[in-house]
Amino acid sequence: MVTDIVSNEACQILPHKLKEIISQPIVVKDAPLHVTASIGIAIHPDHGDDLDTFLSTVDKAMYAAKEHDYLVQIIGSNLMCF
Repeated sequence: MVTDIVSNEACQILPHKLKEIISQPIVVKDAPLHVTASIGIAIHPDHGDDLDTFLSTVDKAMYAAKEHDYLVQIIGSNLMCF
């Protein structure tokens, strides 16, 4: 959970940085391993006033990203493919 994002625009920078990091192979005993991830992003309090609602929204965003084979899904915006 990231707690110091101050705007929706700043929130959209984070997925690009994560993609950059995640796309780098991890080398184990000279064998490159490629990692994938599905990340859900929601913004408090826009996407849930209480913890359960907020985490449920993040969870839905993560599963939407996974379903569409995206790295990141941001709730409340168009499907975003990173």
